[in-house]
Parts: sequence; structure tokens; C-alpha cells
Amino acid sequence: MILLAALVAASPFALNPDDWKGAMRSAAMPSLSIAGIRDETIVTEQTFGTPAKPIYQIGFLSRLPALVSLFQLVDAKKISLDQPVNRYLKKVKVPKPDFPGTRDVRVRDLLLGQSGYDIYKFPGGTQSLSGLLSAYKPVSAPGEKVARSAMNEAILQQVLVDTEGAPYTDIIQKRVFAPLKLANTFPTQPSEGSFATSGIKPQSYPAIAAQGLWSSAGDVAKLLAEIMRGASGESKLISKSSGNLMLTELREGATHGLNRDGTGEVFLGGHDEGYTGMFKLRPQDGTAVVVLTSSNFGWPLITPLIEAQFTKLSQIQPGESTASFEPRWATGVYAGKDICPVCEYGLLPMALVWVQNLSDEEIIAAARTLQATATADPKTRLKPFVVFSNLAGNLAATVTKAKELAARANTPSVPFVVVKDPLAGTLRSFYIDRQSKSVFLTADKRSVKTVISNPDWTKKESTAQVSLAIDSMLGAK
Repeated sequence: MILLAALVAASPFALNPDDWKGAMRSAAMPSLSIAGIRDETIVTEQTFGTPAKPIYQIGFLSRLPALVSLFQLVDAKKISLDQPVNRYLKKVKVPKPDFPGTRDVRVRDLLLGQSGYDIYKFPGGTQSLSGLLSAYKPVSAPGEKVARSAMNEAILQQVLVDTEGAPYTDIIQKRVFAPLKLANTFPTQPSEGSFATSGIKPQSYPAIAAQGLWSSAGDVAKLLAEIMRGASGESKLISKSSGNLMLTELREGATHGLNRDGTGEVFLGGHDEGYTGMFKLRPQDGTAVVVLTSSNFGWPLITPLIEAQFTKLSQIQPGESTASFEPRWATGVYAGKDICPVCEYGLLPMALVWVQNLSDEEIIAAARTLQATATADPKTRLKPFVVFSNLAGNLAATVTKAKELAARANTPSVPFVVVKDPLAGTLRSFYIDRQSKSVFLTADKRSVKTVISNPDWTKKESTAQVSLAIDSMLGAK
């Protein structure tokens, strides 16, 4: 039987555990833990499965405390990213790779995955850094190519130890675990019965920072939230520049310590024997999702879980307030001006369709649905809008396109407006998922009443649902 431990009580962002029972059985997954961040704050944390223990071995996600600790030392000017790592290593030195014209490995090389080492992960067991350096040799010169390697974190761990003159466990406890109150994070295997099990004997690994940490989805989420706050200039642990380095791509999908894809998502996956996990983070939206599982076969389930949680996080909730924003009006009474619709009409009932990835025909159908409802009873004073999210950031071209579609739609009661800068915060204020095709919402007196993600504007069933939502709002007045 699948049980649910809701650690953030009655969260509107919680997933239904019953929806994942079959997939968990197929993945031979006794349990999983998931946490979601919205506005850089944890808003949901759940554990599905039996036993409902939230602690898992987290593989490559183990590097997060090391990264935060390192950047604290960078901020304090105790470590420079562009200095050779051997400047900070006291006993064991990283040998200079035997390639023509090569240079020494630098601290930044470890973070960007360009140290020349390509051993992806270490096998279980205990081995010193000197033993690892003897066993695994670089395959390219430093800076030549990107290849994520557990060796980078093993060397980074020793850099921290030698710089601080303290055991690694003491460093991360003082610099990260204590200030963030990570009560469910452990550098070594917790006591029997306190962690999620997969039926496979857990392994110990040569470097805690590489893949040896144990934690919960909630504690990993606390780390991510702190990094996001760092990039916003609001962290108590790291500077704004350090936070941005961890979230900004520098080369070939690599940030300083993490990965970033073409959509702007920052991510990292991890696997230890019996466990798989991943997080994805959307810096521009202030959202992130962490999933940890007790299975070697968790990957097919992790991605849909993350997407399902993002859908919840990236959706404004009924009862929340509509934010002010000043789009460029392509059509309507304020055509050509930058006027806030919510400020002008917020005390009246409103219906807004945010369009991002719709075809021209779908946008026209959406506008006509709003027009039909708005003109059915003029006494309601309903104010409908089609809002172009303008994800490409090309205001002039999007305004031109909006005018063209408005003329084709022939919906004079429905102004077409365009978000001027999609990165300036408007989409985030309305919790508009950039990956969605469109979002429909109703609001009255600036309070959201109904939200529908991705309605199919070409089908009568969907447009009827939209019309019903508007009628319900108007009927409740």
C-alpha cells in the first residue's frame, strides 16, 4: 500500500500519490521523496511508499554543500577560481597532465568539468585522494573539453580540507548544515531503519562530495533555495556573484558546478547503488523540484514526476492576487501604449488568456471564445484580454503579429497585449509556466477565481469549460 507523508501540510501544490502507484511498481521503487520550491521557498515536500523514510543516498547531488562551502571561501578571498588547485593542496598534489603545451588544473576547471579527468563515478569502497589520482589518469588537457567527473569533486573536497585545516564533515556542518538547519542530511550512512531502502546494500564511496551524501528531498531543496537566493542577492551564505556563477551557463551546458540546458533549466542527476535522484531548477521563475528514489531504475519515473510538480508550482492558485504589469497594447482602447490592465480594470471581472506556444489558429479561437462570452451580456462589464508572453523577447515583432491575429480574429471586445520583457518578472508574478502552450484565468477584484492550463482552444469541450468558468465567476457576483 502506498502511503503519503505530507510534510508541508495541506499544500495546494501536493501531488496525488495514487497517480504514481503503478509507475513505482514498474520501477521496482519502494519509495520516493519529492519537494517543490516556489518563489525561492519550499512549498511542498512529500514521501510516497513503504517505509515512508525521507532519507536517501543522493549520488552527484552530494556536491551541493561542497559548492556552497567553496563559494563562501571564494567570497572571503581565501580561494581564487583561477589559481592552480595545487596552490591549496598541502600533502597530495594533482599531477600536471602529460599533454603538449598543457597547464596546471585550476579550481575553475573542477567546477566546469574541464580538468581533463573523465571517470564519471567511483565504484563503492574507501580510497584516498592519492589512490584515486594513481588509479585514474586525465584523458585531455585542462580546459580542452567538458566531461563531468567524480574526480573533480574528490579534488575539490581536499581543497576545502587543506584550506580550512579541518575534516570535510566539520566544514560542511559549520558552513552549510547548521545555518540551513539540514536535519536530514548525513555525510555517512544513517542508523539502520532511518533511511529509505531499495533491497540493495548501500555502498560507501571514496569522496563524500562526489557521491557519498545522504539527504532528503526537503534538505536538498533548502540548498537549492539558498543558491537561488544567492543569485538574487538575498543569501546569508554566498554572494550574488557566486550564486549567479552556479546558475549561469559558461560553456557546453556547464555552470560552475551544475548543468544548464537550452531552455534555461539548471539540473543535476545522481545515482548510487540502489538510489537515483535529480533536481531541476528554473532560475527565471524561482521554482525548483527535487526527486529522490530508492531504485536503480528511477529515471523513467523521475522526469514525469518533476514535470507534474512544475505544473503545480507554475500555476497561479485561486485566491491569489493578480499582479500589476504594463504590457504594450497592440489593439484596444490603449493601442500603442503601455498601460496596466489590472490597474485599470482590476475591480471588474477579468478573463485573461496567456499565450506562449499556440498556433495562429488556436490564438484566434481563444480570442473568439472570449469575445462570445464578453458580448453575451454587456451588463457584466467583463474585461477579457489575450496576453502574449513574448518569450523570444522581440517586442516589435510580437506586437505586429498580435495586430495581424487580432484583425483576423475580428474580436473588437478583446484587446491583444504583449509583455514587454519576459525576463523582467511579469510571467513569474503570474506563475505562468514558460513550457505551457497557454494559461487561462479569471479574476474578480484582483482575486483569481479559476485557472485552466493548456485548454485545447480548437475543441468545443475545452471552450465550453472556459465559458463555464467565466459564467461561474459572473454568476457569483
